[in-house]
Amino acid sequence: MAKKKSSFYHVRWNRCGLNVERAAEVLGVTVDDVLSFDRDGHYLAERYLLLWDRKHVNLPGWDGWLFSRGVLRYKSQQWQPSSILASRDQSAEINRLNLHIETLSGGRGLCSALRLALRG
Repeated sequence: MAKKKSSFYHVRWNRCGLNVERAAEVLGVTVDDVLSFDRDGHYLAERYLLLWDRKHVNLPGWDGWLFSRGVLRYKSQQWQPSSILASRDQSAEINRLNLHIETLSGGRGLCSALRLALRG
């Protein structure tokens, strides 16, 4: 009869979906250590994987937001660092263009734009 798997194993494989090699990388231990945890259990390693899998943002105004596997999530949406930085850059470009539009829509700005257009 096969020995029952530890709760660490169920967290690692069923909840987090980590193979032995990836779990060893996340925990900073060897593959043999992870196999030992699978067999005998290891409470702290199990808790660490649960935190790695899902960390709720416990700050006012951030209800429903959580970090999971290096991704910021809210309901069905998710953001990785690259998408957050791209959004920031896009927002900065929009702000720059809006400032340019405001400059052109003022009386002097429009006259300057017309002068430049007539010269060209």
